[in-house]
Amino acid sequence: MIKEFDNLQYGKVRTSIIEDKPCFSLKDLCHLFGIKSVNDCRSRIPSDGVKIVPVPTQKGTTQNMYFVTSDYLSSCLFQSTIPEAEGIGDWLYRIVLPQLSKFNQYQVEDFQDPVLAVRFLDEFSDLKVKVSVLETTLKLNEPKIRSIDRLLGTNNCVDLDAVHDVLKFKGLRHADLLKILRTTHVLNDANVPLQEYCDKRYFRVVEAKAVIGATIVSSQRTYVYQSGVTFIERILKEYEGTTHGREA
Repeated sequence: MIKEFDNLQYGKVRTSIIEDKPCFSLKDLCHLFGIKSVNDCRSRIPSDGVKIVPVPTQKGTTQNMYFVTSDYLSSCLFQSTIPEAEGIGDWLYRIVLPQLSKFNQYQVEDFQDPVLAVRFLDEFSDLKVKVSVLETTLKLNEPKIRSIDRLLGTNNCVDLDAVHDVLKFKGLRHADLLKILRTTHVLNDANVPLQEYCDKRYFRVVEAKAVIGATIVSSQRTYVYQSGVTFIERILKEYEGTTHGREA
């Protein structure tokens, strides 16, 4: 099933769920990002990130359509040179992708098959159990979480170890993110942000101490403010642009 998303400012993009992965039409992405050569764009994406789907045409035949998995959406974004690219990326990552992720491979006509209907009900029942367990766990931990946030001042922060999960550039590994931030002199060799970036309230470094028996145990954690998330996304885009420039 293909679902189309429209934006009055940027245009449209066709999407689909393929092998349980959210995917975007490669042709539409190239049009949105002002990329002239679809083939050149496709050549920069690993083969496992491109899916081919036969789509019916108005003539009664089928035509192969190339889709890009959401893991490699940033590859198309990095190839764009138009000033609207960042805004288009925000729309795709923050609006389209979450809505697309809600869709499954099931279609209305599938429920005429009793086997598929039972499978769907089993999956739905499993999800209800998981949600119930998560809600209970969250309720039990909520007072503890609030206390820790107040103590550390981290109400509006994301742990540096988890920040790659909230970036709009999906598919980036935590180790690769740290390497890029060290290369661009945002972090030092110990993966601690430089003081100038803490002063700008991009990062917050918290050191906590606890007494366990007769031993004082200390730990240091780095947290990223929302402004820091935006800063890291800008660093990634500039870094990728510099990398492509050197390759050219």
